[in-house]
Amino acid sequence: MDGLQGVDDEDNDAPVNEFAEVISDEVDPEFNQKDSILFVIDARKAMCHPAADGGPSFFSQALQCVAACMRDRILNGEHDLVGVLLFGTMKHKVPEGQQGFPHIYLVQPLEEPSANSMRELSLICQAEDGDGSAGPATAVADDFGHMDNTDPLDFANVLWVSSMMFNSTASKNMRRRLYIMTNDDNP
Repeated sequence: MDGLQGVDDEDNDAPVNEFAEVISDEVDPEFNQKDSILFVIDARKAMCHPAADGGPSFFSQALQCVAACMRDRILNGEHDLVGVLLFGTMKHKVPEGQQGFPHIYLVQPLEEPSANSMRELSLICQAEDGDGSAGPATAVADDFGHMDNTDPLDFANVLWVSSMMFNSTASKNMRRRLYIMTNDDNP
């Protein structure tokens, strides 16, 4: 029998495909891989002004998007990591053991979303869109403060801190996603 026909010697009716069993047992790694998502949000004063139509500020809208993403991750049972980093703040805060940079404030480190992390985001949203009365929401927003858009800001530091955060995660086999939310063409 001709060996080029692809016929098995034991069963003359079935074509030989020695890789079929191996291929069927493999799982596509893209569907099995977790995401590491870092939202980098501009917290300067221009982002915090109410929208022209009287709606929430761009800053609050960005935080609401992050909260929606976190809620979806929790409800879908995904074990992705989500973090929130603000830039253009008066104060700075970075993960423990990492170099601090001015005007960069870590709200949520890269970790699985939880009810506490969503609560903290909602407190910040309340402070930004609230009536200005003192309370826990105002205290959270006072933690970081807002810079003017005209104040100098080195955006390279924002990218550097983002890179350090991705590199410090325990699992290295993750897709890294960085979402930058700003209303400035040249942050």
